[in-house]
Amino acid sequence: MPTYSSVEELLSRIEKSVEKKFRYRFEIKTIIDIAQANEFRKEFDDLLFFSKFLTNAHSILVRSGVGNDDVQKLSIEFAQRMELVSNILRKMLEKTSAEIRNRFSEQFLLLNQTSVQNMLSLVKELAWLKNYEIDTNQPLW
Repeated sequence: MPTYSSVEELLSRIEKSVEKKFRYRFEIKTIIDIAQANEFRKEFDDLLFFSKFLTNAHSILVRSGVGNDDVQKLSIEFAQRMELVSNILRKMLEKTSAEIRNRFSEQFLLLNQTSVQNMLSLVKELAWLKNYEIDTNQPLW
C-alpha cells in the first residue's frame, strides 16, 4: 500500500524524486481525485501508461524528424495514442463540474497548437507519476 496521506503529499514526493515542479499540479490532482472518486482505476492506469509512451515517442520523433517507415509508423501510433488519452480525459471529466470540464477542454482538448503543446506538457508530467510508480514498485493508490 502507498505510504502517503494525501494526493498533495504524493505530488510533492514525485516532484522531489524528479527534481522538478509540476506545471499542471492542479490538473493532475484533479485527475487523481476524479479517478479515485469514480472508480476510474483502469482509465487512470491507462492514462499514465499512454502518457509514458507519448513522452518517449515524442522524444524519438523530435530527434528523428520525418523520414523512414519506422518513424512514419511511430508518428501514426503517436497520433492514435494522443486521441486515446484525450478520450480517456473526456470520459473522466464527465464526472466533474462544467467549470472543470471547460477548463480542461480549453487548456488541453481543443484542436489548436496551444492545446496540443499543453497536452504534451501534461502527459510528460503524468509520465512522472508512472515512473514514480515503477520506481517505488507500488501503486499510487
